[in-house]
Amino acid sequence: GYVGKTIGIKLRFEDFKTVTRDLTLPEPVADFAAIRHAAGQCLKRVDLARRIRLLGVRAGSLVKL
Repeated sequence: GYVGKTIGIKLRFEDFKTVTRDLTLPEPVADFAAIRHAAGQCLKRVDLARRIRLLGVRAGSLVKL
């Protein structure tokens, strides 16, 4: 019953360093394809030279339908 306007990722690397990246969309979304695309855009802004221990995706700025 909610849609999110800000999609974010959290990456934790093998040395336990954690980075986050967020993307605020023009319109709130709830469908998988839009969330996956936004998370992919966030992922492109991270240097992936190190091994990843954890990857999380979140939706923020929630609006009730």
